Amino acid sequence: MIEGYDSFKDGAPGAVGLSVKRQTMRWVLPFTGLREALKEAGNWNDADQAHNDGLIKRQGVSGRGLGRLQQVQRGHRSTHAGVDRWGGLDLL
Repeated sequence: MIEGYDSFKDGAPGAVGLSVKRQTMRWVLPFTGLREALKEAGNWNDADQAHNDGLIKRQGVSGRGLGRLQQVQRGHRSTHAGVDRWGGLDLL
């Protein structure tokens, strides 16, 4: 909650955790559109951006890995054959 937090914080138990100032920005899913709002509010820094960039890169690697695994599995009748070849896939 970037704006209006002060008027909301006493209205619900546990709302103290919703303050943007209490957020770590080190979550496991990358931020996309919210970044600009956080920057404007002064709650986004270089470390947050570096962490977010790493998450986006990880998503790409995971997506390419899944795509390659699916290609390998389509070429084999046995699911195990595709999984056995997982270690040999070049994802980066």
